[in-house]
Amino acid sequence: MATSSPPRDLGLPWPLRLLDAAPFGPVSGGLLITAAVSVAFLAWAWLTGAWGHSLGEQIWFELLQAALIGYAPAATVNSVRGALRDLDDLRSVIELSPFEFENERRAHTRFQPRPLAVAAVIGAAVGIALPFYPAGWVSGVRPELGDPILTWALLRNVVMLGLYGWTIYFEVELARRFSRIGERLTRVDLLDLTPLRPFARRGLRSVLLWVVLSVAISLLFLAPWSSEPAGGFLALTVVLAAALLLLPAWGVHRRILAAKQAELARVREAMRVGRQGLLESAEATPPGHFADLVAYEARVASIATWPFDLSTLVRFALYVALGLGSWLGAAVVERFVDAVVG
Repeated sequence: MATSSPPRDLGLPWPLRLLDAAPFGPVSGGLLITAAVSVAFLAWAWLTGAWGHSLGEQIWFELLQAALIGYAPAATVNSVRGALRDLDDLRSVIELSPFEFENERRAHTRFQPRPLAVAAVIGAAVGIALPFYPAGWVSGVRPELGDPILTWALLRNVVMLGLYGWTIYFEVELARRFSRIGERLTRVDLLDLTPLRPFARRGLRSVLLWVVLSVAISLLFLAPWSSEPAGGFLALTVVLAAALLLLPAWGVHRRILAAKQAELARVREAMRVGRQGLLESAEATPPGHFADLVAYEARVASIATWPFDLSTLVRFALYVALGLGSWLGAAVVERFVDAVVG
């Protein structure tokens, strides 16, 4: 079986390529990025002196932002690696020669630069817009242009939202590719859908990525100047989590549905022939044959057309509950603090 690590000539943006090639792995690399951004903030605060006595109140918020910046590239590289593992697990049901499969596998690590640039620009544009939203500041008033605090917020948001523009693009694109494989290249055995479970695992992997992000963003509710923008991120996270569970399995769902409809049509045609034999002559139809056809029709009709089992649905429910619970908990803490302080 092929290795689950992306090839070293993968078509990722160079920061993600460096993170993947690092010997300490993407998670450790994400922690180093978090530390580097935190040090950069402290250096900026010391050089400009803009935060003054409020630095202690601000530092936890900036550490959280640094963690979000480090999480994005680490999660993206892990997602690409996970996609290759899921693709390897589907090898037995993908109708490709070994050479074709290896080409398909390598294609999963290649991404066109233009959509990557568009995703980064859109993310950066959102990052630039957020600091100009007055409710996002504790005083309700945006600092003047050139203010060190505003300058830092702009720089930090451009980097963070640009990275998350990439992350969203990668998750949607990988899900789309799995959907294409499921619809065009996957062999379906209606009596055994177990080999198709990797499509569900791909969706769950994406859901978990976004739930972890949701938990981190929920902490922004603890900062009164950021609770309103955080609500927008919550909506985005929940919508993406639901979509990314279904999108990788959409193609194989259509494939299963088509196979199911074809099999039902075939067995019902056999039932019509058997029924005609029963009506014309009992000897024309073997004993129990028609009853077997009826039982088989019921069995085929009951087959689910999504590659989700009970464990998949339970894990999805737990992930979503974790994400929603973190937001509800943060909202309760925020209201409690407001009541005490107020």
